[in-house]
Amino acid sequence: MLNPSTFIVANVLIFQLAWFSAALIPEYAFSILAALLLLHFLLSPQRIADAKLLPLALVGFTLDNLLIEFGWLVVNTESRWWLLLLWCHFVLSCNHSLAFVLNMPRLMVGLLGAAGGVLSYYGALQFGVMSSPLALSEFVLIWAVWWAVLFTGISYWLNRQGTS
Repeated sequence: MLNPSTFIVANVLIFQLAWFSAALIPEYAFSILAALLLLHFLLSPQRIADAKLLPLALVGFTLDNLLIEFGWLVVNTESRWWLLLLWCHFVLSCNHSLAFVLNMPRLMVGLLGAAGGVLSYYGALQFGVMSSPLALSEFVLIWAVWWAVLFTGISYWLNRQGTS
């Protein structure tokens, strides 16, 4: 277990390793993300608070699957389960390296969510782990709106729960 300030750095590194593993080696993403999730919990100074956040990953995973069902997003791998683990890593980051967002005005949280969400998914498109039949302008608009709402909602929920 690391002290909280050291763990923030570890959390950033773990999340980046998770994201790039999913984007660059999707055939091994599930195993790598599972191992990184275990590492997170081995090092985390807030294991119980972190475990309470994991159901939020189901929200993001469900929304991603809705976008896939609508045909707006195509996952170019045999399995989508790595997406659930990536969502686990994201919501855990909200309790550590992204915790500073909880104190920001909701408009700023929404703007950060919009920018971060679009860039993350656009990066996945560029690496080829995902694709989309949408025009770039449509893609940016849809992802910006849903990530603004989603990240603001997650931030609001976390503030109400008093986690972090």
